[in-house]
Amino acid sequence: MLKAPEKNKDKATRRSCIREKPLWFQEHLDPEKTAFTKKDACDIVDRFKPELELMNGIKGRQGRLHGVREAVVKQTMEREQYEVGFEIPDIINAKNLKTFRVDW
Repeated sequence: MLKAPEKNKDKATRRSCIREKPLWFQEHLDPEKTAFTKKDACDIVDRFKPELELMNGIKGRQGRLHGVREAVVKQTMEREQYEVGFEIPDIINAKNLKTFRVDW
């Protein structure tokens, strides 16, 4: 059984994980495009995956500088690939893409 501080830390990690991916996608979408194809979406996912390897390479004297973020990205990718593949915002539908850009 997890103690209260550990439960809170786990919840915070999950919340961070939920926010992390949509923000990454929002930052990396071409602002000029009003809709994307399935191939575009796959290419964007392929750009997201190497972020984990990049963070693994960033180390300083203290060891891993981005350990928490690395764990969140890795946990999300493993969970999603196991459950359904890789879940991303609906950027193929122009209306949903517009809502995603405005509301997030």
